[in-house]
Amino acid sequence: SFTLFKSLIPLLQPYVWDAPFAAWDRALHGGIDPWRLLQPVFGHAPVTVAINIVYNLWFVVMFAVLYWQLFDLRQPGLRQRFFWAFFLSWLINGSILAVLGSSAGPCFYHHIVTEGANPFAEQMEYLRTIAQDYPVWAVATQDALWQTYQTKQMDIGSGIAAMPSVHVAMAVLFALLARHYGRSHQWFFSLFAITIMIGSVHLAWHYALDGYIGAVVTLAIWYITGKFFGGNTKNERVD
Repeated sequence: SFTLFKSLIPLLQPYVWDAPFAAWDRALHGGIDPWRLLQPVFGHAPVTVAINIVYNLWFVVMFAVLYWQLFDLRQPGLRQRFFWAFFLSWLINGSILAVLGSSAGPCFYHHIVTEGANPFAEQMEYLRTIAQDYPVWAVATQDALWQTYQTKQMDIGSGIAAMPSVHVAMAVLFALLARHYGRSHQWFFSLFAITIMIGSVHLAWHYALDGYIGAVVTLAIWYITGKFFGGNTKNERVD
């Protein structure tokens, strides 16, 4: 249902924020586009492929965490807190803010912003070049999404919305949840969240600002839900 709603976003609010978000992104990072800061470290075919694999596993991880919390009854307060935070994050990040900050993302920048140079042209050239020989599925998915957008289809998984990043928001939520479990959980989900944040920028899905806002909003939601359902103390931690 969320992906179908994403298809409605440009009808409710046209994509008008891409140019400002790109400019703010650059200003926040010392006048340099964030993807350029990542490129020297992550701009190598094997690394890009690995990041893309982890990024595509996001759905698998999300459903795994949902089922984990659905059947883990050891911490009822924490469990309630998680599900409320999950719901509110989708509502606020994935719906309300997605409409207010309607944007398509770096991979579609040249389609949306027709004036001036495309600051993501070299990034997309790199990704497309790598995708010719390696499985960088992000490129094919982006092409398919734009084709669907142009034909005004409303298929499951067809919507385009960059701000804020729900991928990052959910990954941060999982990392916050994992703090109440063993150290291995904390390390795994923290590393997963960092990789998703890097991947969202490196694969041209999002402006870095999308991830920052998604993370901050989720942190606020987690804090507020903790006031109602607990899950803040070490006494509730399960190893």
